[in-house]
Amino acid sequence: GVLRHVPGFVRLVLQRGSHPDMRWTAEELDCFAQSFRSHDHALASSRVYRSFLTRELPRLKKGHYRSQRLTVPTRILAGEADPVIRADILAGYEPYADDMSVEILSGCGHFVAEEKPDIVVERARQLFGPVAASS
Repeated sequence: GVLRHVPGFVRLVLQRGSHPDMRWTAEELDCFAQSFRSHDHALASSRVYRSFLTRELPRLKKGHYRSQRLTVPTRILAGEADPVIRADILAGYEPYADDMSVEILSGCGHFVAEEKPDIVVERARQLFGPVAASS
């Protein structure tokens, strides 16, 4: 479909979902677009989004998970300019989670790992602890 055969679509999604100050290089955009040229990669991505939109999102809206608790330590990093995961929809998690935090990153859009990789690594190290030395 579109992900496989229209690399310009992938580039557009990356650019529109990013903070306006994010400057993707042509090589970075091409690398992301190229990863979807594989039938399996494109199909997997399409199915993940379709499953979320058709199964999980309706369940979330109906409060399906309100009777459950999130017990694993969880950290959510979201960009202030994310057009999908906005701060207002992340609010109100406290009664449902034992150890969770939400951090809204300035100067960042939807692609947190690509736009703010140093912060992602720092928060992961804080959550998981230091890396053990290999013997």
